[in-house]
Amino acid sequence: MSFSSNMISVANDLIGKYGDTIEIVTIVQSVYNPNTGETDKTNTSIITKGYISSYKTSQVIPNLIESDDLKLLITQKVTIADKKDYNGNTYSIINVAKVTTQDNTITYEAQIRNL
Repeated sequence: MSFSSNMISVANDLIGKYGDTIEIVTIVQSVYNPNTGETDKTNTSIITKGYISSYKTSQVIPNLIESDDLKLLITQKVTIADKKDYNGNTYSIINVAKVTTQDNTITYEAQIRNL
């Protein structure tokens, strides 16, 4: 087993054991409805595990990272178009960064903001 395979396995184990259950909602399709004049959206959702933490005060950057933004560490690929439901609140994914080794994605770190 390669180093990156080991890292992926460890990340899955730790997030599975210590992470919170979350729902990721993705807008699959948007279609304009001429009868209502609005855009109808079709969503899909998955239930997964993710580790959620706060940003340190020193990491807050005006207009980029707000003091109540959260970090989400997850092995499931997410995009900024996705929404995340956690603890009865819906969060928007603001930014996503891949955590990689040897050109393999280990996890995704997402900046999330309460809507």
